[in-house]
Amino acid sequence: ARHHLAAARHLVTERIAALGMSGSGKTYFATKLAEEMLEAGAQIFAIDPVGVWWGLRVGRDGHSRGYSIYIFGGEKADFPITPKSGALAAEVIVTRGISAVLDISDFTLGEQTTFIIDFAERLWSLKKQHKSALHGFWEECHMFIPERVAQEPKAATMLNRVERLIRVGRNRGIGTTMVSQFPQSINKRCLNNAQVVFAFAAGAKHERKAIGDWFDSNVAGTDGAFDWNEQLPKLPTGECIVASPRILRTIRIA
Repeated sequence: ARHHLAAARHLVTERIAALGMSGSGKTYFATKLAEEMLEAGAQIFAIDPVGVWWGLRVGRDGHSRGYSIYIFGGEKADFPITPKSGALAAEVIVTRGISAVLDISDFTLGEQTTFIIDFAERLWSLKKQHKSALHGFWEECHMFIPERVAQEPKAATMLNRVERLIRVGRNRGIGTTMVSQFPQSINKRCLNNAQVVFAFAAGAKHERKAIGDWFDSNVAGTDGAFDWNEQLPKLPTGECIVASPRILRTIRIA
């Protein structure tokens, strides 16, 4: 148990990616990682455009209370939010030191963009003075850091603000987990900054290529020799390849 808590504390300010097709286990893994961090006393937030992260509040038996984390927005909200609440949400998280799920699943894409721009801008500003460790989970992160930006000024602004948190946020105590079923659609400047990748099953060619490109560039000793195209489609649900510059192994997420 002490080993798990120490590992969770170490990961709070790291840049992590959990990638794989729908149903492969990546979101389950990300919520388990969030639980480990909460167990270790770390502060987290989760940006949730799909409405599933409220499950952190539910115990393992499905009935008892889970973790002490506030839910902003969505069906299970403790506090309602609007598309204009992004800056306020960041201020509450930072100044009060709470962990929170920001459920923006009821917003339109345009409303999500407005919320995320304000949230990311205010979070960046506040963390200049409050540099305690904070880890952000970005569910379906390709929505916020896309490889191809729509011809619309707000989309480019959103990418800029979130990218800044991911790429240099560690200087202000901010770590990141990027979760996506479309790794090929994640902005490569952000994905290439991941220090650890948990790769779950990926069937489509473009998905495998995006994951394989990261592995071949970052994992020592592969030099393109490991056949990611062969390995990734065969992974059963809940099993992943975890890789970093020093690690390459297959694990099962309990």
